[in-house]
Amino acid sequence: MSYKVEARCCGNDQWTGTDRRFDTRKEAKQYASDVESRWTLCAETRVVSSDEAPNVRFNPLTFRCERIGERVVLPLLAEVQSVN
Repeated sequence: MSYKVEARCCGNDQWTGTDRRFDTRKEAKQYASDVESRWTLCAETRVVSSDEAPNVRFNPLTFRCERIGERVVLPLLAEVQSVN
């Protein structure tokens, strides 16, 4: 489960969003606030849940979204030594 941000622009009743999915509602709300501050025609934003996996993190210090990379599973040192 993840959270996504949708925005509605002035003069349009349709909600639109991007492929950005956040791990927490808090991150999504922070991103939504950033979108509202930058988009001059943004009437409102909302945070909705999504069944997709999270794919970004919002950094409130830089106001940027950072992609979540593939997780690399490293073998235990004992398993590496037993193979050699």
